[in-house]
Amino acid sequence: MIPEVYGPNLADLYGQGIKKVILNQSGYLTFRGYSWDAKSLTTPYGHPDVLATLVNSKNTEEYVRYAFPHHPVHRFRLSVDPKLFFYEPNKKKQIAFSRIKNPRDAMQVVSILKFRGVLGEFELRPFINIPQSEVARLLRESLIFLSFGYPEGFGLPAAEAMACGCIVVGFHGGGGREFFDPHFSYPIEQGDIIGFARTVEGVIRQYEADPAPLVDRGRRAAEYIAKTYSPQREEEDLLKAWNAVFLSVGKVLAP
Repeated sequence: MIPEVYGPNLADLYGQGIKKVILNQSGYLTFRGYSWDAKSLTTPYGHPDVLATLVNSKNTEEYVRYAFPHHPVHRFRLSVDPKLFFYEPNKKKQIAFSRIKNPRDAMQVVSILKFRGVLGEFELRPFINIPQSEVARLLRESLIFLSFGYPEGFGLPAAEAMACGCIVVGFHGGGGREFFDPHFSYPIEQGDIIGFARTVEGVIRQYEADPAPLVDRGRRAAEYIAKTYSPQREEEDLLKAWNAVFLSVGKVLAP
């Protein structure tokens, strides 16, 4: 199994005749390294050595199926680690976000909030290059998570934040559209900086006036993520996907 980022000559890796499966974790990286020449049609997605592609979101599944309609695609759901990312109802007045994801937009939104004077007692907690256990601890204790990722094959940080009961505001990045439910999160259209800042301000003012509705949103988000993206579901999806792949060459995995 080979990641999608190896480009148009992916099928040549490890030699001709070796059967391969592509792991495409972001449709938006599919065509990295391809040619602008309209007559250059080299791609692993039509190569006889490539049996299928595994994808981890509805968005990437749609992307690959549309680009290569005759290529077998199997979707599995990623899991959010329930031992690290779990619901914590007692939140600090903290706003967490990743400094890696779209830092230009992050700086704009945060600066607008800061200079409008709406942050009050809320502390900004940007993070970068820290262990996963520290990310999980930060998300469990933070009330709000800002999602700046775009494009995203799935958008795992936002899902992890929801699993911890954070109020998630921001870009779904494409891949996160499947879990950015407006009933328990605040999706923002990519590039809408003012809309982003206004929404965060509204969340802060709502919390100061009456925190109960927001606490309930965080709880519902955590329940949805825990149920939909569990390790059990990921295992079931992967077994089903691999059975389909092996069936195409006459083999079946044991359940």
